[in-house]
Amino acid sequence: MAILIGAAIIMAIAGWGNDIVIKSQISEHTLENGLKVVVQVDKRAPIASVQVWYHVGSADEVRGLTGISHALEHMMFRGTPKYPNDAYSEIIAKNGGRDNAFTTQDFTGYYANVEKSKVALCLELEADRMQHLTLDPALYQLEMKAVREERRLRTDDNPKAVTFERFLASAHANGPYHHPVIGWMDDLFHFTDKDLRNWYQQYYVPNNATIVIIGDVEPKQIFELAQKYFGPIPKKALPKSLPGKDIASLGEKRIKVEYVAELPYLIMGFQVPSLMTAKEAWEPYALAVLANALDGGESARLPKHLVREQEICASCYAHYDFLQRYDTQFILRGTPSEAASVAQLEQAMMSELTKLKTEKLESKELARIKTQLTADEIYSKDAITDQAELLATFESIGSNWQTSQQLIDNIQAVTAEQVQQVAQKYLINNRLTIAELVAMKQDNHVKK
Repeated sequence: MAILIGAAIIMAIAGWGNDIVIKSQISEHTLENGLKVVVQVDKRAPIASVQVWYHVGSADEVRGLTGISHALEHMMFRGTPKYPNDAYSEIIAKNGGRDNAFTTQDFTGYYANVEKSKVALCLELEADRMQHLTLDPALYQLEMKAVREERRLRTDDNPKAVTFERFLASAHANGPYHHPVIGWMDDLFHFTDKDLRNWYQQYYVPNNATIVIIGDVEPKQIFELAQKYFGPIPKKALPKSLPGKDIASLGEKRIKVEYVAELPYLIMGFQVPSLMTAKEAWEPYALAVLANALDGGESARLPKHLVREQEICASCYAHYDFLQRYDTQFILRGTPSEAASVAQLEQAMMSELTKLKTEKLESKELARIKTQLTADEIYSKDAITDQAELLATFESIGSNWQTSQQLIDNIQAVTAEQVQQVAQKYLINNRLTIAELVAMKQDNHVKK
């Protein structure tokens, strides 16, 4: 299990803990139309990652339109009058680059990694499709078929994915993270190309986007290019934000998912604050340390106690992502061993949580977690693509890139008392949702 910490801004390291030295060259400029441009200089190679992120994702969708942000991501590669059909990716490839995109609950991001002299080309292409997307009805129908097939392959044919989808729907009963990023299947048949055009015109505007560029570039030149290509695009009034709070939980929630599968599966999630919703600024970092105490390498508690010592779990994990706009989930999940039941696995996981509530982390364990978090994130986020993604994530959830530079310090500042406090405060039954995958044989169950 890993969390996103400040690897994206690490340019040099001298030791660990309080001896960490961070050197960065980050500049920002906001155009008059509201488009924010963030540039980080990294001259280790003559390349650059050019990323445009729109601050819209599945959390902004309503029933009937679920999956529309992801569908629009597909259509962004289907051309404009100036660059029709698949021209965008073809041009990037012909110039030696690599491009892709992704949609999440909170944002939609597009990136191209290119030789540094091709940055202007990327910005021209991105500015063109910010304004002039064709959204051809025939191509829309083709892409929607692809989206529905993607859902079938990634979710409907994956018992664990189906269980996780139903878990989130139960855990966030009416909240922004209730529905899946890819959308409910009936909605993927429901909304039209006109709905998609309306979504595009509302959200794909400069004052709802951030450009992040990292590489062997000069900030002043980048700002001039951004003004040249994006400056003429007018800002627009954005749609009113949807309510961001779930209804208050009135007790533990449990669901069972009966599905064709080989093995049972268990998900336990506690509703917890994210970086943007925490009332105490230190809490997300303490929760991150707590998650890594449970699942942060082979010496962590879940693999050590439940997998190797008790042999109650074939695999088990903990996960917490605090880089989100709204309250999120602190998740434990796993598959019981052949000799154990889902109920026994649940009891064993609860026992590990109880220990964290009643016993403070020893200084040696806390130090190991902090060192591992710091080391993992520095080296796993060394690529310029990941560096840009970290800065853009902070900007897109409503924070700012400056906060990312404080992440390692904030992790290092977490105390054993704080870890115990967040365990006692948030890992309680009133915040708990449990989803169990009941493995069914094909002849006893018909998938819909």
